[in-house]
Amino acid sequence: MKDDARKHNGGARAGAGRKPKSVEDGLIEKLLPYEDGVIEKWIEKAMQGDMRAIQLFASYLYGQPKQKSEVKLEGDNLPKITWGDGS
Repeated sequence: MKDDARKHNGGARAGAGRKPKSVEDGLIEKLLPYEDGVIEKWIEKAMQGDMRAIQLFASYLYGQPKQKSEVKLEGDNLPKITWGDGS
């Protein structure tokens, strides 16, 4: 019988998983000196009409729009709903 390769997909591996909070904090500390310049450039690009910069700005300012999803049930295989009174 062929060996099931799925057993090698997960589990503990060197470098796997989320990095420790200290690593994340160190990265933030390195990036903070550039924050003002990056934000200025972002606003500049948005004011020049860069749609990606405008969309990103709007998503941070107003949040993402709600996504609508439509469920269409057809045929004889509709789910049966039983209410609390058994009807």
